[in-house]
Formats: sequence, structure tokens, C-alpha cells
Amino acid sequence: MYRALADVSDLYGRVTKLTAEDLAELRQNAGGRFWHRDLARERQPLFAHLSAAIARVLDAPDPLSAAK
Repeated sequence: MYRALADVSDLYGRVTKLTAEDLAELRQNAGGRFWHRDLARERQPLFAHLSAAIARVLDAPDPLSAAK
């Protein structure tokens, strides 16, 4: 469970944060107007991994159920 949560955190950060190179690329391409062509396609595999990590978290048994 904790590993899956760490994966979600890592992947979400990688999907949502822009590197200096990403920002430079956005500035070159009409001020970021076409960001979906530049950045979204590159991040598409990350979305698949993120979705799988979230599914692992949601499918895990409730860690607090034993405490009841």
C-alpha cells in the first residue's frame, strides 16, 4: 500500500511539474498555446502508469479495518 502511494505521489509530481526544458519548449511554441502537442503526448505514458498506481491503491485492503 505504501509503495503504491509513493508511486502515485512520484508520478503525479512528474505529470504536473514543468522542468526548465519544458518551459523553454513552451516559450518557443507560440507562448505555450499548443502545449498539448508538446507536453501532453510526452506525458501520456506517465498517465497510464499513474492510473495503474491509483488502481492499486484503491484495490488494496483497508489498512485500518484491522484496528476496529
